[in-house]
Order: sequence, then structure tokens, then C-alpha cells
Amino acid sequence: MPLDQDAIDALKSELNVARKRDLNFAICLGKKPEATVLKTHKVKGPEILQRQAKKEGETTKVFSGLMKIKSKDMLLTCEDPPPGGSAKKVKVFLKSIGLSMKVKLLSADGELLEDDGQDEDSEDIATASVEESDPNQARWEAASKKLTPEILAALRDGHNDASKLRAMWGYAQETAGDGDYVGALKVLARIAPMLKDTGEAPAPDEVNPNRARWLEAVGKLEPVYNAAMAAGVPEADKLRAAWALAQKTADAGKHADALKILTKIAPSLKGAGAQATQDQAAEKDVTSNTTDNPDPLLAKWQTIERATADLLQQALGNNPPNRSKIEAAWAMAVEAAGAGDPAKAIKIVEQLVPVLKNAANAQPDTSAIPEGIVKKRRFMITRWQKIPGEIKTSIDRLRNAMIAEVPEEDPKALADQMQANLDSFVAAIQDKMDDAINTGDPTYKSTIKLIDDAVKGVSSYDLIQHIKNNPFDSSADVETVLLDALKEIRTELAS
Repeated sequence: MPLDQDAIDALKSELNVARKRDLNFAICLGKKPEATVLKTHKVKGPEILQRQAKKEGETTKVFSGLMKIKSKDMLLTCEDPPPGGSAKKVKVFLKSIGLSMKVKLLSADGELLEDDGQDEDSEDIATASVEESDPNQARWEAASKKLTPEILAALRDGHNDASKLRAMWGYAQETAGDGDYVGALKVLARIAPMLKDTGEAPAPDEVNPNRARWLEAVGKLEPVYNAAMAAGVPEADKLRAAWALAQKTADAGKHADALKILTKIAPSLKGAGAQATQDQAAEKDVTSNTTDNPDPLLAKWQTIERATADLLQQALGNNPPNRSKIEAAWAMAVEAAGAGDPAKAIKIVEQLVPVLKNAANAQPDTSAIPEGIVKKRRFMITRWQKIPGEIKTSIDRLRNAMIAEVPEEDPKALADQMQANLDSFVAAIQDKMDDAINTGDPTYKSTIKLIDDAVKGVSSYDLIQHIKNNPFDSSADVETVLLDALKEIRTELAS
């Protein structure tokens, strides 16, 4: 179905972000171009967005990838070949919401697959561009101007949750700086109640029958609303807009009007919430074996890993001629377990154990290895193995905090995507360090240089900085996890 004005404004803000940075996207074509569903996100992967777009859409014609906007060109790099005629249909959809853009579909290697078939000269130059038609920027500037003095005053006077308030305010400013004014406004909406919450009892004139009825109604409907938003029900945008309007009306003291809004949406909300609850229950049944009951294979791997660690150190301590093969096999096992395949890890180690025993019982060869090198390599392997678990702990904290505060953002899928991206990032660093070590340089100069480069990469990686500055849980700090590990390894290698 065609978008309402609030949804159009939100989408324009998202597209404006694509002028400043690449965004993941997914599109589900409608039976009519105007009913097309377009999803974008800075972190959520295309496959997650594709599921959401397909759920909200009315056809099975779905494609996804990476979006970039340059001037009046929308460049969509597609992971898989899109349905024929997609560029023209997306162009018509954009025009239906007031945007005139030239749409180009590209393959993963940058080859032009399809465009909208119109010359740029034929475009209506007078039509508003994304950047020129973002009403949410004005809303952000007005709301920010109004709340800034109150926020600063609350921080100066020692707000009872100053650290969270400061983090949320910083996150809102950063999000607006990226051009995501809708996201920034959502953060401000969560900040506003914090400024009113002074811990004091309400004044008598604040307690009135309509306010009491409002609080009772919200208390009953909010869990239903959160469940519906988390499940991404078809009417999510409409229900979200109505819920926000009710909250805004109540914040203005108009509790009777806010109750009228809730009364209108209650039937749809309860229906959507009931379906969402059923879906979540089904999902819980499917996943209960992995969440409530530990994976026996994973437990077996952890036992084997601990039992084999001493044998590995004894074998490497003798500097066997097949040292590089042993280290490579052990690294493969650890990597397989970290990627969620403990069965593969167990199989590798079971085959490796006889080799380790032979190497541990052999006469040590110290002719080609400087003093202390075994100790350094052993420390590096042991310390690096801890990183995936430490990252997962931080991501789990962030996921749980988001489930409590913004369940509608699909925190589980978002956390899984962040974990996958970080695992790839860490694996790339490890591969480079392994290659440098295997050159046989006893001074580790090249490895230390790689560590210094990795430190810069950690500090400049957008995802890591977003996690560091998140407004939900300040303890979910992946940057500190990685920097501490790299610093410890560097110190040991340089000693």
C-alpha cells in the first residue's frame, strides 16, 4: 500500500544518509510501483532487510545489496540479479513520494545491469531532490534547540542517570551528523522523559483521572505494541506513527486526547500483537534447544580445547619441523569453533593430537629458534583465542539492552549481523599477522607494524565506533576489547 506522509518523510531522511555513506538496502516491488517497499540501514545486512521488505510487501519480487546516491543518481549494487524492469519501477516509486532520481542497477563487480531508460536531460530539474526535501532536518533542529538547554542543565545539576543521558545525547548528535534525522529524533524522544524524571513525587495537579487512565492503558498495551513492532507486522509503520502521536499528546498533558488515539488503534494493535506473540512463541520453540540447553558439541569442544592446550604448548616448545602445520591446524580448529562449527573443530583436534604427542615426546630442536620465541608465540595464540568470546559478551550486552528499549529494531538480527561483521574484521587481522609470523622474523618487526596498523583500523572502523557510542549500554565496548588484546600482544612480542 502507498506510504503515508510520516513514512515518506522518514524514508527521505534515510535516503539522505545515502548521500554521505553507503547503506544496505532491500526492495520488494509492489503490484503497482507505488506499493513498493524500500528498506535501508547502516548496519543491518541486506539479507535481514530483504526478509523485512518481503514481509511488508505484496509480491515475491525482492532484491537487495548496497545503495549509494550521487547527485541525482541512485546506484543500487545488487547481490543477485534483480527482477527485470526493476529500475523503472523503483523510479516510478520514488516519483510517487516526490523524488526525481535516475536509478541504475549494478552487479557486484560494478557492471551496469539496468537503468530506468531515461536520459538525465529529460528529468524534471524542478522536482525536489532527496537532500532538498527532508522535513525531518527542520524537526531535528527545532527539537534539538529546545532540549539542549534542558539536557545541559540536567547534566550540570547531577541527573540521577547522567552517564546514560550523556551517551544518548552524544549518539543523537552523531546520528544527526550522519544525516539520519529520523534516528536522531527517536533518540530525543527517549531523552525527553528522562529530563522530566527527577525522582520527585508528582504535584497534586498532575494527578488526574485521565492521566491515571492513560497510564493504565499504556501499561496494558505497551507489551503488545513492543511485541508487534519486534515482529515487524504489516501495519507496523501506521501503528508506530499512531503510538508516537499518542505519547506526544500525553506528554503535552492532553491525556484525554491521547486515550482517544489509543482507543482507535487498540483493536489493530491487539490483533497484531497476538500474531506477533504466536510467531515469537514458535520461534522460541525452535530455538529453545540452543538457548536454554547448551550445545553438547560446543561443551565437548571446550573440554577438548582445555585438555589439549598444555600438549600443544609442550609440542611447540620443542620447535618441531612441522611447527607451521601444527599451528595452522590449531588455528583452523579454533576458527571453526568460533564460527559455530564445534564438530569440525573437534575432528581437526582429534586428528592433531597424535601429531602433538609425537612432537611433545621428541628431542627439542633449539638450533634455529631464539630464546623466548616459543613463549611469545604461545602467548599470542592463547591471547588471540580469547577475543571472540570477549566480543560476544559485549554484543550480548548491547542486544539485551536494545531488546529492553527498542524491540521494534529487531535487536537479535542486528546483533547477529554485528557479530558476523566483527568476526570477519578480526579474522582478517589474524590472517595478516599469521602471514607475517610465518616469514620467520625472530624480531617480529613486521608483525608489530601490522599490530600498529590494526590499532588504527579498530579506531576508524565505523561499526566499532557506533557500538562504543551506543546509548543503550556503555559497557558494550568492543573497541576496548580489541585494543587491550592488541596492546598486550604487542608488548609481549616487543619484549
